[in-house]
Order: sequence, then structure tokens, then C-alpha cells
Amino acid sequence: MKSSTAEVKSPSHPLISEDRTLSPIILLHGAGCNSSIWMHQIGNFETFPVDLPGHGKTPDEAVHSIADYADFVFRIIAERGLYGGIIVGHSMGGAIAQHLVNHYPGIVRGLVLTSTGARLKVSSKIFELIRTDYDDFINRISQWAFSRSRISFLQQEINLFKDILKETSPDVTERDFRLCDAFDFTRDYEAGSINIPVPTLIVVGADDVLTPIEYSKYLHTRIPSSEMVIIEDAGHMVMLEQSSEFNALLLRFLTRI
Repeated sequence: MKSSTAEVKSPSHPLISEDRTLSPIILLHGAGCNSSIWMHQIGNFETFPVDLPGHGKTPDEAVHSIADYADFVFRIIAERGLYGGIIVGHSMGGAIAQHLVNHYPGIVRGLVLTSTGARLKVSSKIFELIRTDYDDFINRISQWAFSRSRISFLQQEINLFKDILKETSPDVTERDFRLCDAFDFTRDYEAGSINIPVPTLIVVGADDVLTPIEYSKYLHTRIPSSEMVIIEDAGHMVMLEQSSEFNALLLRFLTRI
């Protein structure tokens, strides 16, 4: 299978294949990252990896909230005719995905929330590091983002993560983390004003210290058609750390919904 970035149909002809495993998978990266973070998924599925504004190959634009990022992704889906696919959101990408599915009902038929939550509070230490020593921030976040049990086996993935963060400007990375810090859907979930009507797979690493398991458990209790899977020996970057297991879960989800 291959990436779906080459041939995309118009919005009036959604990319929905009879083989459900070939329906487009829209990949949303997390704070400070870009679509290259999905290196182990691109090429194994019919993917459409998105670079958010100011990340990767996408020029920056005015972004003031998670909702602004969600509106950007909606425009991409509409322009490229990617209706009826699956959204996979990692960390901040998961926040964007929740907003998108809630505010644009019917746009996708499935949702995968990876290492994310209904709120994404950020330590003040992260903001301090980004502002005062971006290189030190990159080194430290790389230690926090991966399971200690896997670090010695993942030098390629850790170096990729560092290189991606280096490509993103400190201003954009700080903006991302501030948007994460401001994001909070918990009251909306508890009030019943958030509606996630599609089948949802929630994936979290057992050793995730940035978005702990409790975040995913909360989502699982609030999203009716959800399944939660905890992957052992994985931290925040679960799709890099345990890519074979993550991809197997994704394939199973695709064939089931």
C-alpha cells in the first residue's frame, strides 16, 4: 500500500474504497512535529499525512486555538475530497481530531486518538526551556517522550524526533504547547456537549509520562463507541516505539468499522 498524496479526488467524489483498509487515513502530528513523525505508518497504509501551519512544508498562518488548526484540517479534507476516511491524531493532533469530529459531524467514519486527552496541561518547565534554551528543550523532551525500556533500541526514531523539532521554529513550538495548555474539553464532555459519534480507537503507551494512561481512560469513559488499548514498553511516541503493534491495531480497526 502507498501514501495517498499523489492522486486525490474532488470533494464531490469522496475517497472511499470498497476495500476499507484503503480508505484514506489522515495523520495529524503533535506539538512541534510534522508529518514525518509517521514514518512507520506512511507506506504501510493509504495515508494522507498533514503538515499543520508552520510545520514541515506548510507555510505558517494565524493560529490562535486548537479550533484554528481543526479548521485548517477541515479545509484540507474538503479541498482534497478526503471524506469518509479515518483520522489518526497524536497528542495535540488528538485534540485537533476531537474538535474536528465534534464540529464537523459526518466528515470521517472513524477516529484514532493516540497519546492524547480531553485536556493537555503543560508544565511551566517546558515553556521555560523553549524560551531560554531550545536545544536543551529538544534533548529533554526526547528523554521524556520515549519509554526508558526502549531508548537503546530506538536511536533512529529518537534522532528523527530531534531533527523534526529542530526544523520547527521555537515560536511555533511554543505556540503549539500553549494551545495544548489552553485545550480543555472535560467540562464539555461532562455536560454532554461533546459528541464523538464514530467508532474510536484510543491508544496509549504504558510508560507515557506526558499524557498519562488516566487521560486515555477518561476519554474511553466519555466516548461511547470507543475501545482503549495500552501498549507495553512504549511512552508518548507509541507509533514510533512499538510501530508493528500500533500498525496491527490500526489495521484491525480499519477492517472492523
